[in-house]
Amino acid sequence: MNSELMSSLKNTLNIELINAALAKTPTGGNAQQFIWKWVSQNTLHVHHESALDAHYLNRNLHTSWIALGCLIESVSIAAAWQGFTIQTTVQKDLRTVITFTPASTPVPSAQFMSLIKRSTFRGRFEKSEAPNLHELQRQNSDVQVHVSDNLSLSDKMIQFIKSADMYLWLQSKATVSFFREIRFFDPDTTKRGIRSANLGVGVADQIMLYLFSFVPKLLSLIVRIPLLNFSFKQASIRNLKNAHFVLITSSEDDVRHLIEVGRKSMQVWLQLEDQGYSVQPYSTASITLLDARAGHMPPDILEQFRTLFSVTGPEVLAEQFHLKANEKPVWLFRVGKK
Repeated sequence: MNSELMSSLKNTLNIELINAALAKTPTGGNAQQFIWKWVSQNTLHVHHESALDAHYLNRNLHTSWIALGCLIESVSIAAAWQGFTIQTTVQKDLRTVITFTPASTPVPSAQFMSLIKRSTFRGRFEKSEAPNLHELQRQNSDVQVHVSDNLSLSDKMIQFIKSADMYLWLQSKATVSFFREIRFFDPDTTKRGIRSANLGVGVADQIMLYLFSFVPKLLSLIVRIPLLNFSFKQASIRNLKNAHFVLITSSEDDVRHLIEVGRKSMQVWLQLEDQGYSVQPYSTASITLLDARAGHMPPDILEQFRTLFSVTGPEVLAEQFHLKANEKPVWLFRVGKK
């Protein structure tokens, strides 16, 4: 029996294991907007740092609430690994108190090691069978999980994703926000944000993006020219090739459901990786639909994207994933094997 499991048989919580789980939790837009503090051996306070939540995909704090759900599920998995259960109290400003109690019948979570190894993959996938996620369907209507095989992606679905990818480059404020979260050629993995090396593009493209980061509006202008934006469209097509897509939907868009989406997303992500798949969130093609439903699109949004995210996108996803009337798209994952 390994040392971590031996620890779970005691009534002493291993805080470092919880911290390790927290560090591996996706936080929405690479913002890493949550900080935490232990106030006792069995009580954890989580704080949402508003100075870090400014992001083109975090309107009305949608991704923050989903990220909080991911965080809570990560903590729950790490606690279960040690034989503990958790209780959470969440406030309107996202401040959260998590308390840990020894379980009457400890059932160590097999997902803990998967959580510690979790990563986001943005590269190319090889051809593979579609993942099996039927067993992840919930019995209640709060959260559903749907899988679409890449071989059956409709032309409308492909066009929608390609168009959604262009949102980042044609909305100048979104472009500026995107560049703000990138750390160009910085090997320090402990810093906030995403390393340019992890964008899934080559060194030449990283250099190009670095140069455009000083004049992002110029990039927005250039990609409007069909001949010059060809490389961006090609990159979008490459990401679709050999990929499968998993869509997580919810019956409502309130805070409780968004937290539940985050928790289920974490479970789905880990089970996919357990099956040998890698995962990349396709947030622009999904979270923006949530923003549109809630009436929180950017005030300067181009009309083509207002229509894309409020009308075209919901129709395409409903058709592609055979959604029921009460199922609303929330988070889309690109899935495949390296």
